[in-house]
Amino acid sequence: MVKRLSVLLFTLAATLTLAQSNPTPFVNQPLAPESAKPGSSGFVLTVNGTGFVSASTVVWNGSARSTQFVSSSQLTATISASDVAKAAMASVTVVSPPPGGGSSNVVDFVIRNASKRVPFAPDLVARLEPGAVAVADFNSDGELDVAIAWWDGAYKSGGVDVYLGNGDGTFAHKPIRTEVFVQAATVSAWLQVADFNADGKPDIAFNRLDGDGNDPPYGVILLGNGDGTFTVTNNSYVLASPAVGDINGDGLPDFVTTGGAAAWDGQCGTEIYLAKAGRTYTISAGFGQGCANDAGYGEGAALGDFNHDGKLDVAVICSALPKGQGGCVTSGAGVLVALGNGDGTFQPPVYYGTANGASVITAADLNGDGNLGLVTDGVCTLLGNGDGTFKPATCSSPVNTAGTMVLGDFNGDGKLDVALLSYSSSSYFINVYLGKGDGTFASPLIYPAPVGAGVSLAAGDFNNDGRTDLVVGSADGVTNAVVFLQTVAGVSPTSIAFGNQPVGKKSPPRTVTFTNDKAFSLKINHIQIVGNNSNEFQQTNNCGPTLPAGGSCQIKVRFQPNTRGRAAADIVVRYDGTGGPQTAPLSGTGT
Repeated sequence: MVKRLSVLLFTLAATLTLAQSNPTPFVNQPLAPESAKPGSSGFVLTVNGTGFVSASTVVWNGSARSTQFVSSSQLTATISASDVAKAAMASVTVVSPPPGGGSSNVVDFVIRNASKRVPFAPDLVARLEPGAVAVADFNSDGELDVAIAWWDGAYKSGGVDVYLGNGDGTFAHKPIRTEVFVQAATVSAWLQVADFNADGKPDIAFNRLDGDGNDPPYGVILLGNGDGTFTVTNNSYVLASPAVGDINGDGLPDFVTTGGAAAWDGQCGTEIYLAKAGRTYTISAGFGQGCANDAGYGEGAALGDFNHDGKLDVAVICSALPKGQGGCVTSGAGVLVALGNGDGTFQPPVYYGTANGASVITAADLNGDGNLGLVTDGVCTLLGNGDGTFKPATCSSPVNTAGTMVLGDFNGDGKLDVALLSYSSSSYFINVYLGKGDGTFASPLIYPAPVGAGVSLAAGDFNNDGRTDLVVGSADGVTNAVVFLQTVAGVSPTSIAFGNQPVGKKSPPRTVTFTNDKAFSLKINHIQIVGNNSNEFQQTNNCGPTLPAGGSCQIKVRFQPNTRGRAAADIVVRYDGTGGPQTAPLSGTGT
């Protein structure tokens, strides 16, 4: 079974005929339903999207299912009880026949019991290197692998290392290396996965920034060989590629680039690269969306059919500087939405303001009304009206976003959730916002991430337990990428801030609840407070040596500062089971 999450993968027919070609199908997130409990009865799955034809077929884990054509934007498929018999992550695609056609992007279906908790913990076994991350099955063995963009210490070469997954949350110790750039400065890179050459194997758009302040990001297409290696092509592009889809309906995947410098190619904004037979690209008319600076990273972009006309539209995060037609207002955070004409061009974009700035945007049906909405990593949502317009944005409390975000059903309740990276001072965090199903989200669950991690985040079920895991990439060239597995137990809250406390005075207790999500008892090995200021925090607990299935216990924590100033430590619960230990950061200020 092949499992892929948050990856745009297009598997096209080997023979591509441009005349009267079927479009490459595009599947919206989420599916309906989005999840099921293990052991459920069979059901009808509704798949919404763009570019479906009467002969399109819904494919479940690589096998076709009985499919009913409703319209060019909707299919239904019969899913049997055996398909959801046990906890797993099922991959769902739509395949259309040639000419053109091919396979859609992958959307995952979650098979697990719902939980109010999403306990993540760093996997201390997996050993990865520094760099931006991407997830796909790069060697076609049915297990998810992790690709990491690397560059040498002298900034003279860079490329991609692939760590092959073992299916149990661990990865091969020695990566498979592909060198992309030689004798060319590279200070950072980020990766976009798609099938650019229609051979059914995941390829990578390698987005590179040299950091000299004069040039924009640019990149090159790497064609996957199906064994973890890549062939470096001459198909290069300017700016950064955040979105892939069949924009002109010819059965070939195109891509959107954003950001960059006007001095580079005369265009500071969004450009559309249209695929042609022979795997080459031509630049279609784009539109200006503003650039943060001459060497600015690409702003986020998302594709989707926002007005139900069967043509892909685009939404782009815009920077504060005004630029080009429909550019953003000065000092205004927001989103530009441009409706597609179906030929690779777009109508003039419309600006929607947001209270919080952002770098990444995703299109999804956030409230189940059948219309695509938008969500940014500023945790702002814009619900779609179905005619290409959007309601005013609603935003959560602002966070210092690190420019990366993934959507998925992280707790198995059938509602889309958001995971993103944030930072504060020199610390990075994973913020998980559980969706309420109406386009709004609960307050975030916060997990410490490695220092220097603020560049990329990817998701997938790395240990085949039906729960979505995360991998966090780094930007500093020093900090290793880290896998975070959903665990068998968790703490709540995931952090405690005591605020100001007089020196020598003990604070009232704050409670951390430790819960066993396993179906059998859990052995607790040790509970302790660790860190530079551990002596300024005390804990007592009613947790015994074992915790029954579904049971919980309480840890009471107090803060008693010895000196004035900020103090920090961690409460750590060590236990037998996947993903341990569980950690909750503690902080307070002595006054």
